[in-house]
Amino acid sequence: MRKDVVISMINNVAIYLRLSRDEENKGIEAILSNHRKTLINLCKQNKWKFDTYEEIASSYNMFREQLNIMLEKVKNNEYDAVVVMDVDRLSRNEFEAPIIHKVLLDSDTNIVTPSKTYDLHKDEDTLLLGVQSLVAAQEYKQIRKRMQRGKTFAMEKGYWVHGTPPLGYDKDSETRKLIPNDEAKHV
Repeated sequence: MRKDVVISMINNVAIYLRLSRDEENKGIEAILSNHRKTLINLCKQNKWKFDTYEEIASSYNMFREQLNIMLEKVKNNEYDAVVVMDVDRLSRNEFEAPIIHKVLLDSDTNIVTPSKTYDLHKDEDTLLLGVQSLVAAQEYKQIRKRMQRGKTFAMEKGYWVHGTPPLGYDKDSETRKLIPNDEAKHV
């Protein structure tokens, strides 16, 4: 089946937006705005009705509220496709990605990105999706290694890298070190 035929059969879609962290505390709205705009424009161009699911969560496990709400609706055949920026937005876990793909396959739900439509009934699409999922899983592992190495180097320099400072301290944004605050005398 040609791509334009598959796209013409799509009417209702779920847009899934996910990023792993809000490092700058800008909020989900600001962080996801570019992806949201791109995917909504894609839906409007194709005259698709859509629901949007957004979250800031790791793609390494399926313990994601919005993902699971969306997958339940996918299982109930409410959508013809799931629209994402890239397939790694759904999962970067080589064991859980096939579970998500199986839910999509069983419900005849395609995956649509701005650059490709995946029909999970086509062997070449499932092969490509499988390869991309494995690459995404390896990429995630490399990112974690680099982040941990960077965190270790920063700790060795005396920088605070553990998120929220403990009671009685604030993190100095310039020096990235802890400084006592007014509550320190009570701790």
